Amino acid sequence: MIYGTPLLNFRTLLKMLAEFYGKNEFDSRTASKDLTEYLSQKIWGSRGPEISLQRTKPKLISNDLRRLYMMGFLRGHRVHRECKNQRGNKHHCGYKYMYSIKTKGGDTSSNCWTMNRIIPCSPA
Repeated sequence: MIYGTPLLNFRTLLKMLAEFYGKNEFDSRTASKDLTEYLSQKIWGSRGPEISLQRTKPKLISNDLRRLYMMGFLRGHRVHRECKNQRGNKHHCGYKYMYSIKTKGGDTSSNCWTMNRIIPCSPA
């Protein structure tokens, strides 16, 4: 696999995000960390290809999350990112975007994957 090529299609990525976070908020760093951990352990084992895991870097996951936001599958908002300087004082050093999975379609009572919804069914 060449660096920068898509590892997951958007449906697979949405299913994984729904499994990891449900209706909770997440940002690109936590999504990147969780995807890297999941893919390295569950799919490729402990000796997985390093090149494929390059696709789960926070910058590339951030681009994927933005793309899903623009497609209407995620809701998001901007939050101040706090950093500490050498003296220990906190200051704002930019923004991060917090996302959550948005219900698409009119049926909000069930929690199932259909053509109009993106959240997968939970076993009943």
